[in-house]
Amino acid sequence: MQFFSKVFSANTCSGYSLNTACFNVDVQPMDKESYKSAVDVAELGSLTLSLVNSRSSIVTRKAENPNSPGARRYTIMYAVDGEMMIANNLGTSILKRGQFILIDNCLPRKMFVYKNVKLLLVCVERKLLQQHIPMLDEVVAQILPEPLMSEDRPLFSPILALWENLKHGDLEEFATSLGEELLNDIGKAYLQHDQSRQRSRHVLRLTLRIKQYIEANLANSKLSAETIAAEFQISTRYLRSLFQGGEKITHYIQRRRIEESARLLSSPQHRASTITDIAYLCGFNSSTHFARCFRSQFNETARHFRSRHMQMENASLNP
Repeated sequence: MQFFSKVFSANTCSGYSLNTACFNVDVQPMDKESYKSAVDVAELGSLTLSLVNSRSSIVTRKAENPNSPGARRYTIMYAVDGEMMIANNLGTSILKRGQFILIDNCLPRKMFVYKNVKLLLVCVERKLLQQHIPMLDEVVAQILPEPLMSEDRPLFSPILALWENLKHGDLEEFATSLGEELLNDIGKAYLQHDQSRQRSRHVLRLTLRIKQYIEANLANSKLSAETIAAEFQISTRYLRSLFQGGEKITHYIQRRRIEESARLLSSPQHRASTITDIAYLCGFNSSTHFARCFRSQFNETARHFRSRHMQMENASLNP
C-alpha cells in the first residue's frame, strides 16, 4: 500500500500545482496570509483515495486523458465537513456536508472553497466502477445525501475511522479488501438511489391516475377512499399514504366537489338548475351538508355566490 501526505501553507507558497495519484490540480489561495491545506493519498487495491483539508481557495483540476475508454477514471467526492462549489460543462453544483457526487475526471472542473472544506475522494476506473454502478452515466454530477448502510452506519464512516491506521501502514495486508468493501457499499448506495427514484416515478404516475379517476367520478356520491382503493387494487392505507404531505384524500375529494359546484353555479349554462340539483351533480347526497361545506370553503352561501356571479355576468353583457 502506498501513502502520500503533504501540508501546504502561506509560508511556503501563494499558489501551487499538485500532482498525486488521485488528482492533478492548480490551487489559488483566496487569503494568502492564512491559507493552509493538507492532502493525504492512499491506494487501496484498485481504488485511490484522498483526504483533503483546504481553506478558502479556487482549485482548477485538469482533464485526464486515459489510454482507453475502460481506463477512464471517475471520482466520488464526499464532503466530510464544510462545503464547496463545483463547476464544469455539466453546470454548477454546491456540495454540502454529508453529501457526495460522482464526477467524470475526463472533464476539467473548477472548485471554489469559500471558507474551508474537508473532502474524501475515491478515484476508480470506469470499467471497475460500472460493475457496481450499471447506471453510471445517469448518475454523473448528481448530488446524493450520505445513506445509512447495514447497522445504521453512514456509508463513508468505516474508511474515515480507519484513516490514521491507513496512514501509518497498520492495515497494509487488508488494503485491497477494504477498498473492495468500500466500492461494494458505494454500489449499494447508488442502487438504493435508483430504486427510490423508480418508486418515486411510479408513485407520481399512480397519483395522477387516481386524481384523473376522481375527476371523472365526482358525481358519484359513493366515491370514497375505499372505492378508489378497490378500483386500483391497492389498500386504503397505501392510498392514503400517497396523499401524505398534502391534504387527506377525503378532503381532496370534498374540495374538488365544492370547486366543481362553484364552477357550475357561476356557469350561464346551468342557470336553470337548482342549487340542490348542482349539489347532487357534484356527488353530494345531502343539501344541508353541501351548504355547510360550501360556506366553509368560500365564506358565503351558495345562493349568494350564484347571485353575485350572475350580476357580474349581466354587467359584462350590458356595460
